[in-house]
Amino acid sequence: MQKGERASTAFTYLFNSDAQLAPLVRISERAVRVRLTTPISDAHTDFDIPFNEKDQKTLIVFDGDIPWQGLPRAAHEVLQTWYGVSIPLAHVRKHRQYEEQMPETLADRNGIRALVLRRHFVLMPATTALVRRYRPENLSARYSLVEVAYDGTYSCVSWRSSSY
Repeated sequence: MQKGERASTAFTYLFNSDAQLAPLVRISERAVRVRLTTPISDAHTDFDIPFNEKDQKTLIVFDGDIPWQGLPRAAHEVLQTWYGVSIPLAHVRKHRQYEEQMPETLADRNGIRALVLRRHFVLMPATTALVRRYRPENLSARYSLVEVAYDGTYSCVSWRSSSY
């Protein structure tokens, strides 16, 4: 479980990394800036996010997808970006007919598959949401429950992942 101040911390679970806290910098009363790494390199990118200083929600950032009805009604996505991720074709998990679709394929060239990976910025109240993340070694889906709870001015966020 991660614990951080609600108004000055983003809770992240990015591709090929562990759950972390990222500091928010207030740039106006209606926006914050957060610096995050890109999934394909160690480069950092600044994101300006609409986040009213009076809002009592918690900012969650993750790389993956949101399944049908995965977010509760009170949560809303404020920003979405995407990245291309490359993985050797031999390592990509084969799609099974009864499963949900894998990320969009950009290209298959020279034994490498390039896929679209989405980064979601979601404002969540104290509640639980379901998200789909992808394993870096073979891009198989991993579902995670994101649980947000409040402890005074602090948010407590836990990520519970499926074992498969």
